[in-house]
Amino acid sequence: MTQALAAPVSKRAKAWYFVHDFFFIVLGVCLYVLGWAGFVLSQEIATGGLAGVTTIIQIATNIPAFIPYNIINVGLRVALLRQDTHRGHLDGYSHSYRSGSFWRS
Repeated sequence: MTQALAAPVSKRAKAWYFVHDFFFIVLGVCLYVLGWAGFVLSQEIATGGLAGVTTIIQIATNIPAFIPYNIINVGLRVALLRQDTHRGHLDGYSHSYRSGSFWRS
């Protein structure tokens, strides 16, 4: 069996892991955007989730897909923050997730 990777100890190692992770996240987002804009939107194919909803809105109304995408995302973020504020959590995460009990269930 392989040994699990240990957490980085030095500041330089932590910085390297941050840059490494950030690079691959940005690369993945760029590839997703290229695929969605280049193949899905150009062929007017509606996928699942928020991307599919915004594709349908673009096809029906000729509004660029990024406008309803951002409007819906802001609405979802506001709903999340309002829900967590009513529970007494102002940081946008539920107590069960922060306390670790989310993973124990």
